[in-house]
Amino acid sequence: MGEAKRLNLTLVGCGGIADAHLRAVKMLESQVRLISTVDIDETRARAAAEKYGAGYWTTDYGRAFADESVDAAVLCLPHDLHAPAAIAAAEAGLHVLCEKPLALNADEGWQMVRRFEEADRVLMVGHSRRFTPGAAQARKIVQNGELGTIFHVHSSLLSYIQQASTEWRRHNESSGGYLIPIFGTHLIDLLLWVTDLVPLRVYCEYSSYRPEWEGDDEVSITLALGDKEGREIPASVQMSANCRMRPSRPQNRDELVVGGVDHTLIYNNPSRLFLDGAPLELEPAEEAALPTFARQLQEFVQAINEGRAPVSSGHEAALVMEVLDAAQKSAREHVVVELNRDDKK
Repeated sequence: MGEAKRLNLTLVGCGGIADAHLRAVKMLESQVRLISTVDIDETRARAAAEKYGAGYWTTDYGRAFADESVDAAVLCLPHDLHAPAAIAAAEAGLHVLCEKPLALNADEGWQMVRRFEEADRVLMVGHSRRFTPGAAQARKIVQNGELGTIFHVHSSLLSYIQQASTEWRRHNESSGGYLIPIFGTHLIDLLLWVTDLVPLRVYCEYSSYRPEWEGDDEVSITLALGDKEGREIPASVQMSANCRMRPSRPQNRDELVVGGVDHTLIYNNPSRLFLDGAPLELEPAEEAALPTFARQLQEFVQAINEGRAPVSSGHEAALVMEVLDAAQKSAREHVVVELNRDDKK
C-alpha cells in the first residue's frame, strides 16, 4: 500500500461542537487539511476559518461541496439538517463524518446509508464515546468472555442541565426531542457496541417537566437484548436532566454496567474502568491515546485510505436510530415496540 493521502476537509456548521472537531483537525495536520468552513452565520464561518487556518469560508455548503479539492465533509449541524446535507455531500462525491445522531429518524438514516453505498463513499457518525479512553478496552473485556455469560446491562446519565446549549435544541422540530436524541444516542450506541448484543424489544416512559425545551428530560428505557446463543438479556437506560448532585460529587453520574456470571464491569465516562468494584488500569495504548475527537477523526481518515467501513459506520448508526425511534413510539403510545431488523443486516 502506498503512502496515505492527506485528506482535504470542509467543515459545515461552526457552532459549539465544531471547535472539538476543528481542534482535532489541527492535531492531525499531517493527515488532514482544512479547506473551508461553512455556516449560515457568516461571522461564525469567518471566525472559524481564521482561527483554524481554512483556505476560505462560505455560507453555502453547496459551494464547499462543489470544490474539486475537497475530499470529505465534517457535518456539525442541527439534527434535521443531517440528512439533506449528507446526501448532498454524497452526490458531490464526498466522504462524510456526521455528528450524532445520524438523522431525525431511522427512515432518514437509512436513506443516507443507501446514498453513500450507491456513491461508494464512507459515512461515519460521531459516536465519540467509542473513542474515549477505556471504551475499546471495555469492549475487548466483554467480547473476550472475561465476564462470563452476560446477565445484566445498565446505562445511566444523571445530570442537571440548566438550559439547552443551543437554540435549535430547544425545539422538537429541529432536534427530534431532548435527552433521547442528544444523549440517548451515545448511551444506546456504546451499550450495543461494547456488548455486541442485539435489541429485540423496547419499552420507554418519559416526561418533560422543564420549560427551557420542548423535549423529554426524564427518560427510562427497558430493552430486551439477544445474544448469539438465543438468550434474552434485560437492559435498562436511565437519563435525567434534573438530577442535582451533592457538591462533593461529580455533577454527572455517567456509567455503563455490564454484569456477567463471573464478573461485573463498570465503565465511567470518559476514562475509568472497574472490575467487581476494583479500578482497572488503562492499557498503555489507551492511556497514551490521542484526545477523543482526534482519535475519531483519525479513524475516519484511515477508513477512507484503507477502503473499509469505519468504526461507527452509518449502517450501525441507523440501527441505533431504530432503537431511539422505538423508544419515542413506546413513550408516546405506552406500548412495547418489537424490532425487526432482518431486512437491515
